[in-house]
Amino acid sequence: PLIAGRLDDEVVRALRDTAALLSDLGHTVVEREIDLRPRDMPVIVSLMLRGIRDIVRSVDRPQRLERRTRAMARPGALVPDPLVDRLQDAEQRIAARIGRLWDDIDVLLMPIMARPAVRAQVMEGRGALTTWQWQTGWVPFGVLWNSTGQPAASVPAGFSRDGLPLAVQLVGAPYQERTLLALAG
Repeated sequence: PLIAGRLDDEVVRALRDTAALLSDLGHTVVEREIDLRPRDMPVIVSLMLRGIRDIVRSVDRPQRLERRTRAMARPGALVPDPLVDRLQDAEQRIAARIGRLWDDIDVLLMPIMARPAVRAQVMEGRGALTTWQWQTGWVPFGVLWNSTGQPAASVPAGFSRDGLPLAVQLVGAPYQERTLLALAG
């Protein structure tokens, strides 16, 4: 409910095929809900925007960055230092709640993209807002794990009808990179 749009049929097929492969390899595959709540999104997005701003400010020659990248950094200035600490505390509470997933599972299988891959430079020349809106609808599924600290891997999962790569995402419990990479392999 917090992710706009729906999964493309080819992405659904890649997920089902990967789940079937995992099952054929002897893994138990079950469905789980992720306890992501509407109030989590402003925390995650605010910290992400502030992070983009901080990274851009740390670059030796920010004027060499794309204009679009510099524009994406501007909203991060709206997140003042005192708020960052409170947001990071909230992020830790989100991570603890989401982390309960790993009480009964080892690895989570989910999409990495809502639609199949697109050709390179599809957003070339577009502005920051247009790019942001497009990418959050196309690749929204990695942000949560980047924010809450679970390792994740994008794994090839076939090709679209147009011959472009499909992928799924495997997400592991914190500090369980070994399990995640073994399964991804």
